[in-house]
Amino acid sequence: MSKLPFMPLYVADYESATSFLTIEEDGLYSRTLRLMWASPNCSIPNDEKWLIKRLRISETQYNDVFLFIKEEYFKVRKGRIYQKRLQEEYGKANGIVKARSEAGKRGGVVKPLKNNKKDASKASNLINQNASKTEASTVTVTSTVISNIYIDKFNLFWSAYPKRKGANPKEPARKKFISLCKEGVDPDKMIKGAKLYNAERVKENDPKYTCQAIVFLNQGRYGEQEGEIKSPEEIIRIQAYKTAYQDRTKEQWKIIFPKVNNFVISSWKTDLHGPKPSLDELKRRVQ
Repeated sequence: MSKLPFMPLYVADYESATSFLTIEEDGLYSRTLRLMWASPNCSIPNDEKWLIKRLRISETQYNDVFLFIKEEYFKVRKGRIYQKRLQEEYGKANGIVKARSEAGKRGGVVKPLKNNKKDASKASNLINQNASKTEASTVTVTSTVISNIYIDKFNLFWSAYPKRKGANPKEPARKKFISLCKEGVDPDKMIKGAKLYNAERVKENDPKYTCQAIVFLNQGRYGEQEGEIKSPEEIIRIQAYKTAYQDRTKEQWKIIFPKVNNFVISSWKTDLHGPKPSLDELKRRVQ
């Protein structure tokens, strides 16, 4: 058991890193950090039964929540789970406690520095330093605000995205969504695409054919929902032709076929897209 009486919490950093978590995920993440802090070497065993018991969670919560938290925030080394930032703070706090203890043993006497010379005024340097700090703080705050906007937009996208049978990992989709936003894709366009796709899947009434959100984003399907093809390089590569469209219905193919056919006729580049598909190959997909 750790003898450190306190654990530092940097609120801004914590909120920035966890703003996309649910209440349950946030609570379990915080509980895991506290358990680590109170454990030897600020780490805990990578043992399912031990973790279920000490974290006071069920097996379902372990599989559905903790494993996601573990993958997102922690690392495993020599059979123990740790977090780099927490261990750094643990080391700092441990050093402070030891220093105070040693100072107490010496009676609190502080020896003067040998070279304790008074320097000339550094007012101008302090002004420059403060200006640099202000500028850096402005950049950090701006970056955080933009990041939070993207996260809010993703939450709207996730709420609008259709439910599916089977796995639909949220975190990879979140990272891809934010990455696309930073590349210049309009987040509202992706949200609208998710809503239209949801309406389409409701009409089909068969959620097992709903693709994962990460696939939807990787293949630029939010563009197709608005009647356009986002990127020919991503959407039409002959080597991955059937894989990319294997779960599309004939009705969907009839809608996008003219655009695909027009692209193949006018813009296909063999060195970029691979062997050019014949018109018959395209038609077979809608017959």
